[in-house]
Amino acid sequence: MKQFSTCKIFSCIKLFGILVIVSCGQPKIKFTKHNQFSIQDPIQKEADLTAAKSWTWWAGKPQLKETSIDTGFGAIEQNISLVKGSPSFEVKQQISRPILTESFTQGFYSNDDMTQNFSVKEAGLFDLLIVMDNSGTMKSFQSQLGARMVNLLNDIENTNWQITVVTTDNPCLRETSGTNKVNRVDRSQFENNQAQAILDYQDLIQIKDTGNPVERGIKMSVEALTNGCEAPGATYPSPTLDQDWKRAGAKTAVLIVTDEKNCGSGALGEARTEDNPNGANGCDGSPWQNSTYLTENADIPDDTAVYGLFLLEDNPACEDSGGYTDQYPSEYIKLVEDTGGQYTEICQSDYSELLSIISQDVKDTITLRFPLNFEPDINSISVTVDGVEVTEDWQYDSEDNLITISATRVQDATGVTIDYKHEIIPIRSTFALPEDTSIDPETVEVKINGTSIPKAQWEWQNIDKKISFTEQPPLSSNIDVTFRKNDNLPRTFYILGEYRSGGDVGAAVNGSQVEIESVDGDLKQVTLVTAPRDEELLTITFEKLGDRVTSYPLDSVEYDRVEKIDAYDTKTGDFIPVELRENLAIFNPEDVSNDRDVTVRYKYSFDENQRSFEVTLAHKPDTGSLMILADKDAKTCFDSHTVKPDEENGMFKLNFTCESDDMSKIKVSYSWIKGYQNIFEVPGILEQDAEFQVYIDDNITEDFILEGNTLVIPKTSLPPGAKIQCNYIPKKEI
Repeated sequence: MKQFSTCKIFSCIKLFGILVIVSCGQPKIKFTKHNQFSIQDPIQKEADLTAAKSWTWWAGKPQLKETSIDTGFGAIEQNISLVKGSPSFEVKQQISRPILTESFTQGFYSNDDMTQNFSVKEAGLFDLLIVMDNSGTMKSFQSQLGARMVNLLNDIENTNWQITVVTTDNPCLRETSGTNKVNRVDRSQFENNQAQAILDYQDLIQIKDTGNPVERGIKMSVEALTNGCEAPGATYPSPTLDQDWKRAGAKTAVLIVTDEKNCGSGALGEARTEDNPNGANGCDGSPWQNSTYLTENADIPDDTAVYGLFLLEDNPACEDSGGYTDQYPSEYIKLVEDTGGQYTEICQSDYSELLSIISQDVKDTITLRFPLNFEPDINSISVTVDGVEVTEDWQYDSEDNLITISATRVQDATGVTIDYKHEIIPIRSTFALPEDTSIDPETVEVKINGTSIPKAQWEWQNIDKKISFTEQPPLSSNIDVTFRKNDNLPRTFYILGEYRSGGDVGAAVNGSQVEIESVDGDLKQVTLVTAPRDEELLTITFEKLGDRVTSYPLDSVEYDRVEKIDAYDTKTGDFIPVELRENLAIFNPEDVSNDRDVTVRYKYSFDENQRSFEVTLAHKPDTGSLMILADKDAKTCFDSHTVKPDEENGMFKLNFTCESDDMSKIKVSYSWIKGYQNIFEVPGILEQDAEFQVYIDDNITEDFILEGNTLVIPKTSLPPGAKIQCNYIPKKEI
């Protein structure tokens, strides 16, 4: 119930929402409350809006008070400049595929003399296949043979030789380890870099001793001499380099090196089944258990000679070899004897003698082949060796149109010249290479009479394997088309040094940056998008472990009191993971780059007493106005607060304990009301039958008393600092 008092001039009665003011001896004035400026009773007289009045008062004015506390809890900051060392680098050289030449002679209009000059070294082809036992007892024998390459070359240095290696359990050509792999060593490599050629030879020979204990030397020899590791039914790891190694017309020899007989030392009584492929020596009943598997093979030239290093008897010096029944290598020895080769004991300290014998035998059987450009008049052929005419020891092969000479006849010679007459030759603009020739079109070059011809003057037709000139080459001119075989060039290279997995890697070919397709950190393997061309230099830059400095000392840090640490990039503001180990800030390597500026922040922990505060307030905070902000957190310090009067000085004491110390400043703010009042004087004369409306903070209220011109609002209904608005609207007759 609302309370009313009797005024001095008017009597005030509030009935059913209508305030009636009765004058003491004066005419009655009726005030009716309505919603703002709206008439609810249509019987009453209409308001005179032109005479309406409005007054505004305030129930005191709010005053804001703020104070700040520097807690000393704030983070300590230190700036650090991160350091990354210069990258390491390795230089690789792309392999060099063989450069091949097809030669032509331009035609002419009449019979003419033809002269062709040849290098002796290029003419005598010799292919040596070494079949190396890689079972568990062969390590020392491999090292012995690997140290004797020069003995093999004693008498064949003046030939075009090459050496390949397979094992007694795999007919695929062995490949060297490392980045620049090769699967053969030849004369051109030996002349270009003798030391590297010897290292490659040793790498091919020293296979380790982890191979299959069932040695099938005859089988692997035949497969390597014919179809290689793509032989029917063979299941071997795919090689990475070309297996096409046999050259037409080359003298071929095989050297088998083993301390076991053919098919190994297993008991002959064991059955060879699908579940036991190594039973019965791995080849009982199979064609390759006999020497005839090679000697009667139609795909192997009849003049192929086989040589051998075999264990002929038990020897204490080779205690790990032999020692089993029926160990004599009879089939191997029969194979050597039937092909005209030689063999000797494997258990000896020096293989020089046998290797020198092989070299001498090969020299005596190599035939040098000199192909002619035209079909000659046989009676006109003249052959000279180093300027001295040879009338014997050469033959003309009409089927292949070439001259053959025994290697012994030109043992120390350097050049052969062949003169002859031939028929009229057609004049052409297009010259066709053999259709089965493997050619990398990007490597094709053309020379006429030894002079390179610009590409604008000729066109290569890759499908037809033809060279077409824009103008006919001169009559009788010599045309040489050089090219490399279209073998795949390696795109993958290995980092040999210490590499930090996940670190930065770059690549440049001949000084120009190239794109990297992938990096395998575990294998230290870098694969390029495009393979470098033949012999190009590849520089790989990479990070080593420790190149990125990850530990940085912090000045004067009490590390045992550190509660929290973080770091951020000073320039971008991005946070960076960091760990504190004693007085060191430790970063992840991937976040370290040269001259990257980082700010490290850390803060100490504080106990409960250090987190308790007392603040003197000059006034009592208005209800709901007190705020205690710990940086931006409104709860951590507020929830424990108390406000009590300070009787000594008439002020108030604010006490609180913060739940955490994760702040640098505490802000205390509150409001109090200055000049509070709830009684207001309405000016002027208030007429009878007028409307009188009261609003508190824009909300209409009926909780008020009007005595004469005095408006009274109970304190319980009037908040301190509230806005009071009164509207007075007189009535007039319609």
